[in-house]
Amino acid sequence: MTAFAIRPATPDDAPALAVLGRATFIETFVTGFEIPYPPEDLEPFLDETFSEATTRARLSDPDHHYWVAEQDGEVLASPTPAAAACRILTRGRAMRNCTGFMCRRRRRGWVSARPC
Repeated sequence: MTAFAIRPATPDDAPALAVLGRATFIETFVTGFEIPYPPEDLEPFLDETFSEATTRARLSDPDHHYWVAEQDGEVLASPTPAAAACRILTRGRAMRNCTGFMCRRRRRGWVSARPC
């Protein structure tokens, strides 16, 4: 196993990030916090928010920059892209804080971070 790398996300990452986003939402809120989302509300939300097309559109927006952590070609984690709240830098105009971080439960604990 090689070390993980952090790199800018590209539209080619859309399939992996769509799967990652959907899975981490379910692991965190549905399974983890046991929020009883009605299936008739949850499925349309997941389909719209974490679709490959929606994810690709976010990644293609030149005003927003996303990053991924990957290892051996597998995307492991990424800042939460919801509503572009995770803009790290928007063409030098504004700095934003990341509101969340998507990482599959099975991969958590592989990295440590310290506050800036």
